[in-house]
Amino acid sequence: MKARAWELIGIIREAEGKEAFENARRAATTALSLKPNLATAHAALGYIYIFADWNLKAAEDELSLVHDKDSIVLRDLSIIRNIQWRAEEAVALNKEAISLDPIHAVLYSDLASSLISVGQLDQAKVAARKAGELQPPAATGHSTLSVIAILQKQTDLAMQEAELAPRGVIHDVAVTLAQQTLGDQPEADAAVKVLIEQHAADDPLGIAIVCAYRGEADKVFEWLDRAYELHEPRLIGNLRNPFLERYRSDPRFAALCNKMGLLVPR
Repeated sequence: MKARAWELIGIIREAEGKEAFENARRAATTALSLKPNLATAHAALGYIYIFADWNLKAAEDELSLVHDKDSIVLRDLSIIRNIQWRAEEAVALNKEAISLDPIHAVLYSDLASSLISVGQLDQAKVAARKAGELQPPAATGHSTLSVIAILQKQTDLAMQEAELAPRGVIHDVAVTLAQQTLGDQPEADAAVKVLIEQHAADDPLGIAIVCAYRGEADKVFEWLDRAYELHEPRLIGNLRNPFLERYRSDPRFAALCNKMGLLVPR
C-alpha cells in the first residue's frame, strides 16, 4: 500500500525521512477511514509509531486492533520485542510471519537481524541469503551478510558482501565498517573521514556503529547523541546492534535509553 512505500523512503532517508513518514501516516489514516479493519493499514501505523514517533505503546495498541494473523503485524511486533531486549520472542515472531508469507524478503532480513541478536550467526546467514534470493536489489541482505562475516572474522568476505550492497548510505556504512577489519589503519581512518563528510547529516547512527567497532567510546556516544537530536528513525531499532553491545553497561547508554523512553538492558 501507499503508506508502506513512504515508510520505506523514510527509513532509507535516515535522519532526513521525517516528511516521508508524515506522508505514510496520512496514507495509512486515509486507508483506515475507508476500511477500518484493514490489517496492512494498522500495521503501517504501528511501524510509524515505532520509527517516526519512538512510541512503542502506541504501536502495540495499534497492532492489537488486528485480530487475525497477519505477517506484517507480526513483523512489527518482532521489531518491538527486539527493542525491548526480548530477542528470543522476536525470533519466534519472525518465523511465524515467514510461515504466513514465505516469499517476503523483508521478513527474512528481519529474521537474520534477530538471529544475530541471539548469537545464531549461521542461521542468520541462511536467512539473509534467502532475503537476497527473493529480492536481489535489496540493500539489507548484503549489508547483513557483511556484518555476519565481520562477527565470524571473515574479513575478505565482509568487504565482498559490503560492496554488493546497492549504492547509498547503507552501502557506504557497510564498506566503511568492513574497511576497519582489513588491517590497513591509514585506509581505515580515511574511510571513516569520508563517511563523516558524506553522512554526518543523514546517518550519524551508522557513524556511531563504525566508531563502536573501532573502540572509540566517546565518539560512539557523540554520534548516538547526534542521531537522537536528529531523531534518526533507525536509532530505536539499532541500539541492539552487535557492535554496540560492549557499550550497554556504559552509563551513557542507559541515559540514552531513558531519554528515548526505552528499557535499559540488563
